[in-house]
Amino acid sequence: MVPVGSPDDDSTDPMGDEQCAYQPGDTVPVSRFDNYQWRGPHLAHLPFFEYCMLVQSKNARDAIATDLEFDPRHPKHGIQVQRLARKKSQVVTVTFNGQLSQSQSEEESVPGGHPVTTAMKNDLAESKEDSQIDAALRRAMDGSQNSFTRDLDVEAPADLDLFDDEEALDTLQEDFSTETLIAAYHSVATSW
Repeated sequence: MVPVGSPDDDSTDPMGDEQCAYQPGDTVPVSRFDNYQWRGPHLAHLPFFEYCMLVQSKNARDAIATDLEFDPRHPKHGIQVQRLARKKSQVVTVTFNGQLSQSQSEEESVPGGHPVTTAMKNDLAESKEDSQIDAALRRAMDGSQNSFTRDLDVEAPADLDLFDDEEALDTLQEDFSTETLIAAYHSVATSW
């Protein structure tokens, strides 16, 4: 008998090199996907993303009154419970770790991006049609025949200056007393 992965093994099977700690009949570890699948009726309204943000599994020995049990089909039913976040600091930020699909490297290597499909062509045609309808409605409302093609050089520049001279700025600063500024600072500081 030759052990898996020995030098005498000529197999090109990549799985032969991988060691596995689980044997047939062993129970597999429970993942968040399992927890979500058997979360029970009280949490059935939560999508997976929100479930991962708000629910932590805890040991049943440490359970509190507000914890929820898993569905009886859950591998850890009776051993673990679900605890909802009660404070803002208990909410978890969900991030993706790794690739989103097994074929991501192949998908990203497609020259020019993803292939153009009929559905994409239909969406582009619909967007073009919508923009043409929008342009026609704008022309009808403005009375202009070419509202999008007019030359910007002939438009009058907008006056964005609020004050033409320095006097207006100086009077603005004099309108507030020291007491008013201190009261405003205190109000802002206490609200934070």
